[in-house]
Amino acid sequence: MLTAYASSDNTIEAMKLGAFDHLTKPIGREDVKRIVDQALKPEARRSKDALEESGEGLIGNSEGMRQVQKLIGLAAGTDSTVLVTGETGTGKEMVARALHDHGARADRPFVAVNCAAIPAELLESELFGHVKGAFTGAASDRPGRFREPAMQAKILRVLQEREIAPVGTARSEKVDVRVIAATHRDLMQAVEKGEFREDLYYRLNVLPIHLPPLRERTDDIIALAENFLRKACHPSKSLSAAAALRLVAYAWPRNVRELKNAMERVSIVVRGSTIEQSDLSFLGEPGEARQGQDFMQGELPAATAHLEQAMIRRALREAGGNRAEA
Repeated sequence: MLTAYASSDNTIEAMKLGAFDHLTKPIGREDVKRIVDQALKPEARRSKDALEESGEGLIGNSEGMRQVQKLIGLAAGTDSTVLVTGETGTGKEMVARALHDHGARADRPFVAVNCAAIPAELLESELFGHVKGAFTGAASDRPGRFREPAMQAKILRVLQEREIAPVGTARSEKVDVRVIAATHRDLMQAVEKGEFREDLYYRLNVLPIHLPPLRERTDDIIALAENFLRKACHPSKSLSAAAALRLVAYAWPRNVRELKNAMERVSIVVRGSTIEQSDLSFLGEPGEARQGQDFMQGELPAATAHLEQAMIRRALREAGGNRAEA
């Protein structure tokens, strides 16, 4: 499908309806030919299931986020294990929730387990459960996370066999779960250092989804900020042009989580209806930690033009292509 007005919603809807790809104009003829050739290959697979809508952190039309949206749509209808990677604050759990909400187990609980926050001696019980008397304090049977998800070898067995053995018993039980793993670490590097099992890595990494950092999706920053403002206060506050430029110039080292925090903060402390650049003085220096980014390399007029173009494109999308309304 080829469109001039792509959005996260219609990209996801296109994939849901069975599209091989969803492309944005303008596009070169050679690119069209290459994609058509790929679609005509016998091994080309299409998913009929996809997300109907994206989470707030998945909003965006940057190339990186469009690829994420497509992968979520393609993976939602499968039972394969997914490994979500990305820096802290990029929205990894949101991707996992989206996969769950639009998968075959949408009517079952979504259970998030922060393995780093659980002591090693308790992790096995947390994931697989325990029986009464298995250890001090085990006053009754307790179902593990996989039954209502540790030792790496046991997790691997769960992924391979879809069965668990609660602490204190050798009895195995079948479980109906889909595992979606998320990490900010480079697991392949950990494998090479001997810090992570290679067989477990490949079992987890059946379908990888990588979330780009916010500094690499500058076209999405204003749309995300406005969405957070709408959710944070009523009536919603707006961004001045200078404030919008300030947001795009900042590097957002803590990613979408930091942007959401900033918008909630200004929605509380700013008494007027418009967020000004001075209201964002608590942010770090413009371009801080944004190495290799082109946006702030030129003069101010070029940066302003970049922002204006992004805002015009968004207005056109929201107006359904009606230039007068935009």
